[in-house]
Amino acid sequence: MNRVALHQFSAKTTPPSAVEQERVSSARSLCDSALSSTLLAHQKLQRFEALWPSVMAKLVRSAVQQYADMDTHMKTMLDKL
Repeated sequence: MNRVALHQFSAKTTPPSAVEQERVSSARSLCDSALSSTLLAHQKLQRFEALWPSVMAKLVRSAVQQYADMDTHMKTMLDKL
């Protein structure tokens, strides 16, 4: 659309009402909030992906240690019988 046509088009349109301006403002705010939440979630996911191997190693190590402790306890209890 050339400048003359754009000027003629914009001259024919009426300015947005206060209600329409509020709706646009509300929609922009909602989009900004959604975008911000999405970016934050993406950043958290990236951190989690970086930490996941060490978290899994700790979980497995803890489970093995608990099993070993339980095994030792059960052997001790059986020896007392």
